[in-house]
Amino acid sequence: GPREETASRASQACVLLLSVLIHIFYLCMLIFPSLLFGLLIYLGSEHGDDRCPYDLDALLVWFGALGLAVLVMDCANDGRL
Repeated sequence: GPREETASRASQACVLLLSVLIHIFYLCMLIFPSLLFGLLIYLGSEHGDDRCPYDLDALLVWFGALGLAVLVMDCANDGRL
């Protein structure tokens, strides 16, 4: 009857909403670290002074590159290192 059809539509809407929320979560889990590691690379390369022996901005570039490499490997290997 109409009640079963309404319940079926409501359950389909809940499944669709859950699927959308899961995909948004995964997208955020990929975008935010990528932006952070990209920002580290940018700051380390633009802000540093190569003439100063105590300049540690190159470490930002290394950590940013390492972080991006780990993200790429995680995506390529389904999370298995």
